[in-house]
Amino acid sequence: MIDILKLHEQSKIYQLLFSTFEQEVIHLLNSIPTDEKCYAILNKKIYQRFTKLCPALKDNPKVMMYSKSVNELNHDDHPLRQHYKKETIANVLTRKLRSSRDKLDVANRSFMLTADMMIDGNDNFGLYILEARVALSDDKYLSKTAALIAEHLVGWEISSFAEYYLQLANGVAMNKIGSSSAITLGETAAKENFHENMEALIWSILCNYNNPNLTHLLGVLLDLGTMNQEQLDKFVCGYYSKIPYTGKSSIPSVAVSLIKSTPISPYHENRIKEIFIKGESIIAQIVVDYDFHSIINFNVYEIAEKETAILFGQDYSLDEDFLDGMHLDLFLMVTYDLKHVKVVTDFSFDYDKSLAISMTQERNAGLHEYLLDMDGKYHRLRNI
Repeated sequence: MIDILKLHEQSKIYQLLFSTFEQEVIHLLNSIPTDEKCYAILNKKIYQRFTKLCPALKDNPKVMMYSKSVNELNHDDHPLRQHYKKETIANVLTRKLRSSRDKLDVANRSFMLTADMMIDGNDNFGLYILEARVALSDDKYLSKTAALIAEHLVGWEISSFAEYYLQLANGVAMNKIGSSSAITLGETAAKENFHENMEALIWSILCNYNNPNLTHLLGVLLDLGTMNQEQLDKFVCGYYSKIPYTGKSSIPSVAVSLIKSTPISPYHENRIKEIFIKGESIIAQIVVDYDFHSIINFNVYEIAEKETAILFGQDYSLDEDFLDGMHLDLFLMVTYDLKHVKVVTDFSFDYDKSLAISMTQERNAGLHEYLLDMDGKYHRLRNI
């Protein structure tokens, strides 16, 4: 059995990206010329993280930090005050932070560079605070990271990726900064993105499931069970459209869905939907909680392995006979007291009918992009 919900553990792309990004940013910080009025100001979490990776940063006068608020830059004992007057710092903070139309989020306050620039001349020379998306937007300094992003995260920009990294790094508890490596951050990112993409596609397919012209979409769930490493990495990184077209189009032979309802009060039942999809070589089992809109299980069984599983109190062999002929009749007998049992055997695909249906759906429903992808017309270059 393959637990599809844990497949993200096999993808190492984010781990590689975060590790490369950290190394290049640290190199960038250490390469700030000593004769330029340019300083890197990091919040405490990022500062401790980078100095853990590179202890030499602690002795770099060009790299400074603040603990809780950038207003600390105004304090007399902050090292930046050795280079700029209090009025100069306050003026820039007011201009860039407090008067900003869009309040800077945690990520943008976490990594700031003062660049050698001039604001209206006078005493602001050499002090200009840039948000993360600006400071880290130059591919020249982060060329290896940029190359990896171009290869794996189609549609991202370095600045967007930097923001995402900073958001995750800022979410690490202070007492775990030393043990939270790029690997653990990468694992978090992979899991986060994988489950977000998985939930989006499953609910998109279930929303189309009752339309007899769209039952072919159940084959997409079989495709996920046979993804190779490259396809898995693409899925984790958001390369595919909401309903992913991986280049294959598996056609199920039969699918059975049913709903199990459990009373939780005199006025409400908890509804669990279970779907079994049989393909040429695998059987997929998806269990979702309708009320909490969550995926409980998504398991795939290799038919050739002839694995067994206990379903509805009965021992089933998940082999070539499962849901076939009299075995399907027996399955329906065992589940006769469950609600909304539905058997599908027609998975015919009509592109024109599917396209016409997609034009009546909401823009982000996923079907239209899936069909465009089949035609090679889907544009992936977008910000994620």
